[in-house]
Amino acid sequence: MGFSIELIQHQQFNLNFWDIGGQTSLRSFWFNYFDKTDFLVWVIDASCLFRLQESFQEFGKVLKEDRLTGCGLLVFVNKIELFKGNQKELVEQIVDLLGLNEVRNHAWNVVCCSAYTGAGLEEGLDWITEEYSKKYYIL
Repeated sequence: MGFSIELIQHQQFNLNFWDIGGQTSLRSFWFNYFDKTDFLVWVIDASCLFRLQESFQEFGKVLKEDRLTGCGLLVFVNKIELFKGNQKELVEQIVDLLGLNEVRNHAWNVVCCSAYTGAGLEEGLDWITEEYSKKYYIL
C-alpha cells in the first residue's frame, strides 16, 4: 500500500526499486516515475486472479508509454503459495493474456514468487541483472 523506495544489493549490482503501488488512487502517479527506467516489475496477486483482466488493462496502458520503450519487463506472480493450480499453466495463461509473445521492444520474463516465503524472488533478481549485463555488455 502506498509508495516506497528500496535499495537492494544483488550480485555486484545496487538495484533501486520504486514501489508506487497499484491501487486505483495511485495509478495517475505512475507516469511520473518512468524516466530512466531500466526495468518494470509488474506484480500480479495469485490469490486474486479474478482481477487479472483489470491488471492487464492497466499493463497495456503502461506499455504504450514511450519512456519505457526498451526497458525489461518482469512479471512477478506473487502469493504463489496460495495458488492451488498448475503454476506452469498459470504462467502460460498470463503470457497469453498480456500478449507477451508479441512484445518486441522489451525483454520479458514471468516468475512465480512469494514475498512471504521468498520463493522465486532470487530468480527474478537474477533475470534482471543478467538482462542488464547483456544490454550494457558487462561481463
